Amino acid sequence: MIAKLSEGSYVGISQSGNVAVISTPMDKELSRLNERIGTTLIPYGDSKLQAEVHAKYAMAASAPVSRNGRSTQLQQQDREGCAGPR
Repeated sequence: MIAKLSEGSYVGISQSGNVAVISTPMDKELSRLNERIGTTLIPYGDSKLQAEVHAKYAMAASAPVSRNGRSTQLQQQDREGCAGPR
């Protein structure tokens, strides 16, 4: 819908909300895969930074299934403080 209305132009989507969450048949599988990816993150840095990374993962893991896809995207955008797969 957003792509259609933007007619090929760039459109920023606010991270603060106001976006409809639409469940799809793939949500449960994407949530399961997100959990698997999350277990490969290894926080590094001082203990404060490591705690922040663990808190972000815990918050993402507790999100409703229909929102976990967005959580994965946010985690990928915020790799600071995380090492790659183990």
